[in-house]
Amino acid sequence: MLSINSCGSTVGRFTVSNESSEQLARVSVTVCEQTIDIRDIQPGASVKAQYRVTSDSHFLIVVVFKSGKTLRREDGYVTNGVEYNHDIVVTNSDIKLRVLTIK
Repeated sequence: MLSINSCGSTVGRFTVSNESSEQLARVSVTVCEQTIDIRDIQPGASVKAQYRVTSDSHFLIVVVFKSGKTLRREDGYVTNGVEYNHDIVVTNSDIKLRVLTIK
């Protein structure tokens, strides 16, 4: 699990799932002015990460496939003081962001 830690901050979590038929060379997730880069996710694999929820924000997700194809999506919403758990699902043609839990 990739993580960014800080005392007193609310933690948000997400899982990136590769449901495409191609390796994901890089997935970049930006939220709350933090960018988490994840590399080399094989088809069928998932990677978990977390971030500090420091402000109201949304997700900017950029996916680069091994072939060089790129997908981009701005979606979702987080607000300071709330813990989130999101699922980011990458297919051959789309990025889907789902809220799993909010505390």
